[in-house]
Amino acid sequence: RRRADRAACFFLVGWSFALAAATLTQLRFANSFSVAWSLLLAWSLVEIVSWARAQLSSRAGVRWFALAAGVLVLLFVVTPSVMSYRVYALNIVRSSKGEPPRKNYLERLQFVREKMSRWLRNNTPATEGWLDEAAVPEYGILAPWSVGHVLKYVGRRPVVQDNFGDDAGVQGFETARRYFRAGDEADALAQIEGLQVRYVIVRASENRRRSNRFPGEMQTRLDRYRGSERWMVEKGQAGAPMRFDALERHRLIYESAALWPSAETELPLYQVFEIVPGAHVEGLADPDEVVVARLEIR
Repeated sequence: RRRADRAACFFLVGWSFALAAATLTQLRFANSFSVAWSLLLAWSLVEIVSWARAQLSSRAGVRWFALAAGVLVLLFVVTPSVMSYRVYALNIVRSSKGEPPRKNYLERLQFVREKMSRWLRNNTPATEGWLDEAAVPEYGILAPWSVGHVLKYVGRRPVVQDNFGDDAGVQGFETARRYFRAGDEADALAQIEGLQVRYVIVRASENRRRSNRFPGEMQTRLDRYRGSERWMVEKGQAGAPMRFDALERHRLIYESAALWPSAETELPLYQVFEIVPGAHVEGLADPDEVVVARLEIR
C-alpha cells in the first residue's frame, strides 16, 4: 500500500488472485498461475525475512528458530517440484554408467500413443479437413479424450472428443461417455449415429472394479473381451452364468503395446476397432453335410 509503484503491484496481485481462482476451478491454468506464484513467493519471502530481522534483532535464539522454521517450510513447499525431476537425475546417473535410461510413466504413455497414431495415419484412409476448417471429413474416430491431441496432430485424423474434455463443448464428451457405458451394441451405435464414426479406440481400463461390476458395458466388452463372446458368473452369486454375445459390427484391427511390456499379464494399452456393416450369411445344405465358410482378411 505504501510503495510508490503500488499500481503495478496491485495489478500483479489482482491477476494472481484471478489466476489462482481459475486454477482451483480448472487445474489447466496452473501453468499460467505458476509465473505469478513464483514472483509472489520470492517477493513474500524477502518481505517476511526483512520483517523478521527487524522484529527479532535483539533475540538471537528466537531469530535462529524462526530461520530454521522458515527453511523447513521452504523445503516442504519445493519438495514436490524437486522430486518431479528425480527420474531425470537418475537417468543421468545411469547414462554415466553406460546404462540405458528408463522411461517414466508419461514418456512411455506418449510413446505408445504416438506409435498407434502413426499406424492409423499409415493404415487408414486420409480425410478432408485436416487443418482446414472449411472441409468436412469423411469419418471420425471415437477415442478416450486423453489421446485426442495425439490422434489429431500425429495421426491427422478427426476425433469426436479431445484433451479439452467438455471445455470446448459437452456434446462430444457426453456422447463418448454414453457410448462406452452402453450395455448393448445397438444402443452404443445409436449414441454415435450421425457422427460418421468409423474407428473406435478403447484404452485398457484402469478401474478393474468397474469392469467387474458392469461386465456388459461396451468399455468392458471391447477392452477385456476384445469383442468376443463371453460367459461370466457374477462374483459371490450362484446361478447360471451371464452370456455376452460377440459384437457384430466391431472388428478388432490393431492392438498397441502394453504400457509396461515387461509385465507378462499386461494387456495392450489401446485397441482399435473398425465399425463395419457386418454380414448375414444364409444358405441351404443337406443334413449332416459339412459346411465350410472362409473369409479373406487383408
